[in-house]
Amino acid sequence: MTIVPNGKDSDTFKSNIGSQRFFGDNSVLDSINILRDEFKFENHYDIDLLKVVPTQAGLGGGSGDAAATLRLINKMENLQLSTRRLCDYGVKVGADVPYCLVSRPARVSGIGEIIKPFKTHYHPYIIVAKPSAGVSTKKCFQLCQNDGDASLNDALQKALMENDHMRVCEYLNNSLQQPAISLVPVIERIIQDLKTFGCDGAIMSGSGSSVIGLTMDKD
Repeated sequence: MTIVPNGKDSDTFKSNIGSQRFFGDNSVLDSINILRDEFKFENHYDIDLLKVVPTQAGLGGGSGDAAATLRLINKMENLQLSTRRLCDYGVKVGADVPYCLVSRPARVSGIGEIIKPFKTHYHPYIIVAKPSAGVSTKKCFQLCQNDGDASLNDALQKALMENDHMRVCEYLNNSLQQPAISLVPVIERIIQDLKTFGCDGAIMSGSGSSVIGLTMDKD
């Protein structure tokens, strides 16, 4: 992402996947406007975003864009905000933005603003498979009736901290997986395919539709 002061009274935005796709739902411009409203700086910017992470993939692409924007504007406008303060503004853009700002393995709660990082040296090979169809995050959450199991996440965190690959794979869980499968059924086949092809664990990422497979075997 390139952000350059333009000396004008409005921001401009373009992207390799089409600016119109972001009309009314633009985490980059939302991030700039939240900081501009709070700190009253006068600069406006020309923004050029090269999207590599696909949309509607459950990979946090939009949240990552927002986090990068907050970091850049903090530096360019010399706001001197700590990561904690940036997170306070980031959660107004999206629930995953504070996590992207912290950018470490962590347990996240509340609406995304309560982040408890933990240490792990777990480094599996990760295969990411994204079907052509995406999943609407809004629709996926509307269909979700499962609040999750905290004990599973406790066990998963312990396995991650102990770098125990097979137990990590055992405790993988995602409450949004079944709702997403009801919207994009091919997700279920991809999960099974990854396991058949040799992954020790496979699960949908975020609200989908991407699936990740974990293995310690490079081949």
